[in-house]
Amino acid sequence: MALRQRKFQLDKNGFTLIEVLVVLAVVHAIMFVTIVKVEPLMQQYRLYWFIQQLETDVFYAQETAITRGQVVSLRFLPDKHEYFVLAANAPAPLFRRSYDSRIQIELATLGSQIKFLSNGNTSKSGTMFVSSSSIMYRVVFLLGTGRFYAQKL
Repeated sequence: MALRQRKFQLDKNGFTLIEVLVVLAVVHAIMFVTIVKVEPLMQQYRLYWFIQQLETDVFYAQETAITRGQVVSLRFLPDKHEYFVLAANAPAPLFRRSYDSRIQIELATLGSQIKFLSNGNTSKSGTMFVSSSSIMYRVVFLLGTGRFYAQKL
């Protein structure tokens, strides 16, 4: 009699295979929906963080031009997915930055480089477009003021 009660208690404490499979199916469905929703968000943030990094690098190039009192240029190589900052008399770039190959840069009226004069101003104005999938930013460099802005289109 004691053996029967003990067997009954062991069976009562576990989960059946059907219950485990149902729970796993629900967890799998929730993970799938989350992954599908996160990918467009990741594309948006990838481009946002690139714009933030570009702004920081532009400020660095301007600051370097002012403190050194010489021309500093920011050059873009869109086909290699990179850009670098080069001081006037420096043999090597101050730094080189690579970016994700899913980000496309179109140098509309800007040309392949932006020159910052010794006072921090740009030598010419221009516009470039930065895009990734369906998201696009316009980055505009203003003439003479050294200012620029990035606008989501």
